[in-house]
Amino acid sequence: STMERYYEYPSGNITIRNWLFPSAEGALIVLTLYAIVFFLLGYLLFKRRQL
Repeated sequence: STMERYYEYPSGNITIRNWLFPSAEGALIVLTLYAIVFFLLGYLLFKRRQL
């Protein structure tokens, strides 16, 4: 399974493991960050086209 594959990472990569298996709150935070990033990119591209 994919879980077993991910757990082959070295024990030092705890952060990577947490990002691969986020909790519900972690997923919401990630989605919010993605929304902010895409909004900023879209705004900058739109602003550049207007100029």
